[in-house]
Amino acid sequence: MTEEERNIDDPARLADEARENAQKAATELRAQRVPIETEPPTVFKAD
Repeated sequence: MTEEERNIDDPARLADEARENAQKAATELRAQRVPIETEPPTVFKAD
């Protein structure tokens, strides 16, 4: 079956679309460079 033939509420189709969207978003996020300055300063406390 093609995408158009599958029911619009088909759980398998919805899961496939959600997975594709999540993978696309993750790929876009990984492509962005994050400067180290965005990390908050931390204080080392030895116990």
